[in-house]
Amino acid sequence: MDIMLLSLLLYVALAFVSVYGINAMYRNNKLGFFVSNREAPWWQVGFSAAAGFMYMFSIVMTAAFAATKGWVATTWFVLAYITVITFYGYVGRQLLTKFPNGFTFSEYIKNRYESPGLTKFYQILHLFAAVYMITANMTGFGMIAEYLSKDFSYNILITVIAITALSYSLWGGIKASLRTDTIQMLLILFVSVIFGTYAVFSAGGLGNVLQNWTAAKPGNFFDPAVMLDPGLLLFLLFIGGITADNGHFQKQFSVGNPNKIVKAYFFAALVLLVAHIGLVLLAASSFSLGFGLIDPKLAGVQTIDFTLGYWGLVIFGLAILAKCSSSIDTAFNSAGSIVANDLFPNKNPILASRLGMVAVMVVAYAIALLKIDLMILIATFGVFRLLAVAPTMYALFVDNKIKMQPVFYTMLATGAVGLVIIINKIPVDKIAMSLVALILPAMVILYQHQKVKKQELLEQ
Repeated sequence: MDIMLLSLLLYVALAFVSVYGINAMYRNNKLGFFVSNREAPWWQVGFSAAAGFMYMFSIVMTAAFAATKGWVATTWFVLAYITVITFYGYVGRQLLTKFPNGFTFSEYIKNRYESPGLTKFYQILHLFAAVYMITANMTGFGMIAEYLSKDFSYNILITVIAITALSYSLWGGIKASLRTDTIQMLLILFVSVIFGTYAVFSAGGLGNVLQNWTAAKPGNFFDPAVMLDPGLLLFLLFIGGITADNGHFQKQFSVGNPNKIVKAYFFAALVLLVAHIGLVLLAASSFSLGFGLIDPKLAGVQTIDFTLGYWGLVIFGLAILAKCSSSIDTAFNSAGSIVANDLFPNKNPILASRLGMVAVMVVAYAIALLKIDLMILIATFGVFRLLAVAPTMYALFVDNKIKMQPVFYTMLATGAVGLVIIINKIPVDKIAMSLVALILPAMVILYQHQKVKKQELLEQ
């Protein structure tokens, strides 16, 4: 039987068994559908946060970095992931302390800044982020799945996963996402730890794997070029990505407890660290096993094929199906929550959410059919997501009221210039673009903050 056919059958069965029996209060009630009655277990949210933040991009690019750039770039890649997800535990604590009864982050921005333009910017940004997340994950999954499958095309494979993830998200809301994400992340951990350990053993042990890998791809951890790219670049892209992802804020609202959310995101960081180490070792083992790489992005898959064969690939196929859908269902719930609570607050919230999920799926699926390169996807949209970092951090960590109109116009102007550069393919350094998108709004916020502080001193 075709590897991906068996993986697909197992995936569909696992997905629907996972959400079976979800109580009606989580399916037909606004509080249950969007934020799991604000009583979701912290460990479940931790697994879900790890699964949603990992993306298929991570599985694909972990192998690619290990195979082409070596241990130095791979380490910076993993460090960027772990640092950002850990920090967002503290971001979540601030959010739940200041706005415990929210449903979306743009709702908090509306109340905090009282700026219609900025509120609309966040709503649009978060909707586009959901489209991007679905597109990137389906594209990354399709690239690996084509290697595993002999009978099914890229289009068929992404269609199955899109329909399955959409179906259980429509039915069970955030509760279904938290349940499936937990099971799906456990699958990824199984593959990374068990398969990674077996691959290292087959390649002659950890010492042999590390020796051959570092000999083939030597490097200096403190090489300024590597520290900038991928180090700084990926950190900027990841912090922009998680800031623009309403799905993470929605999970934080689902916990309801400011202290538990810190625990949940520390746990998520640990889960991601273990998962990445295993995936890195899978790819690194390829340098000691003697087979020829077809594509650096497939280094881990080929290692499994070489060491474990058919059943190893079936389980890996199931794991990447699960990984892909865990990010996709987060994006569905994020988009549905924004449509229901922000765009059409006076309509039936559950119906509005479900229609929003379908609309986002149609757009993302159409883009995924184009098979755009993953690094282009993340770098292109990453610039726009960074625009929201400074206003988000100021809104959560500083209580002063400042004029947001100048900040909003700065964000629009910066985004417009970035769009022109991207459309016209003007050769501008990605790090420079990212830093400008991050720093310009921050400078205007700092200026407005100083004006307020100066006014307060004069009034005293």
